[in-house]
Amino acid sequence: MQRTTQPYRLSRMQRNQAAMPILNCPAGVALFLLIVGIVSGTVLRHAIQIIPLVACMIAIRQNDQFILPAALGLLVFWLMIVVLIWLILLGIARVVSGHYTSAEVLLTIIMAFISLYGIFRFARQGLKSISSVLTSMIAFAIHTDSLSSAILFPCDLTCS
Repeated sequence: MQRTTQPYRLSRMQRNQAAMPILNCPAGVALFLLIVGIVSGTVLRHAIQIIPLVACMIAIRQNDQFILPAALGLLVFWLMIVVLIWLILLGIARVVSGHYTSAEVLLTIIMAFISLYGIFRFARQGLKSISSVLTSMIAFAIHTDSLSSAILFPCDLTCS
């Protein structure tokens, strides 16, 4: 009896290697958010904002079935935030007000590229099931909640 292999089935290691560029994107966004916190003197606020990103990075080691869609939801969320910041800077939207330094604007550009890279890489693999779509939406909602908590309960610490 000959065992047949299915060419479209990848081993766990092959899936992890293919997914690694996408899974590194939340780490990149988290890193640059912390740098924004250092530059702006709002480290604690930005540390709160990266909690879902850190949870995603920790979960990578546990189960990869839902991590890619969760990472997608987080990357889409931060891309939307960056676009809103740019619209504010261009005077097109007045959703929130604020002052952004040159360093913060540069960091938003880097975050946008990281997010777009992850989103485009994910688009090549696609959402394969309804559970993937739901996971992505839940990650987006959780991240929205963490950001609103950081805004509603400001507790900024300076890095001095």
